[in-house]
Amino acid sequence: MPKAYSTVASASNSAAARSCSRNEAGLQTNSVVMRAVQAFWPTKTMIELREATQASDRMIQYWLANKYSLSAADLAKLLRTEAGLVILENLMAGSRPTWWKRFKRSSQLAALRAAQEAQRRQIEQLELEFNE
Repeated sequence: MPKAYSTVASASNSAAARSCSRNEAGLQTNSVVMRAVQAFWPTKTMIELREATQASDRMIQYWLANKYSLSAADLAKLLRTEAGLVILENLMAGSRPTWWKRFKRSSQLAALRAAQEAQRRQIEQLELEFNE
């Protein structure tokens, strides 16, 4: 094979390989997101995805079957739903930047404070009932 052809062939193969690996990474991300969505909305997953993204049923089926990746816009729409934190936690699994650690601690503190407030209200209610 002449040198020019071998250079083009190897360049096209490496471009194809890069494209394939980018698509594979996208599908891995899509798989993580879809697992999180299915865990959060186990019974009406397609309906919730349609409402959140306005995507067609066919595209949603492709996402769920991991045949196509979510677009960045659709991922952003999902992150803005009630399932957003679950999706983000799954996407960040194994990643430990400082900002994420702080965010998780802040989220845990907020949840503990909310639980503490709910318990305080229950105690007050029981004390009122006890004094009756």
